[in-house]
Amino acid sequence: MIKGISYYHPERKVDNEYFIEHFKKQGKDINGLLKATGRKSRYISDDAEENMLTMGYNAAKDVLEKTHIKASQLGMIVFSSGTPEYIAPSNALKLHSMLNAGQKCGVYDLNANCAGMLVAFEQISRVMRSNQNLICIIGWFGSVK
Repeated sequence: MIKGISYYHPERKVDNEYFIEHFKKQGKDINGLLKATGRKSRYISDDAEENMLTMGYNAAKDVLEKTHIKASQLGMIVFSSGTPEYIAPSNALKLHSMLNAGQKCGVYDLNANCAGMLVAFEQISRVMRSNQNLICIIGWFGSVK
């Protein structure tokens, strides 16, 4: 059962024209790519201290507050991103520390590119069939400027 969902993104929203102009200066036409994604806008961070990990932390902290779950109650943290902040140690381990999760909380990172969150949900749903631990999945698609 899903107890809660949250998200976090930077405040600055830009439309596709921003990226079209950026890549046009490099002699690249990305109109087809942008059309294929179906997205008309994206969020970009102007904060040099903000990254995949800090944004994941903000989303995780928010969902824990909304659901009244303490990080120490989590049985597992899974971080899914095609553009992780760290390769080693894992981002999930870093989040474990940032959230002050308990000693019995397992962690792992998953990289399945665009399908990452779908793969994470599929894996965790199988784990939850035999294990009633609370699990926090943090996922990310995209990159930060």
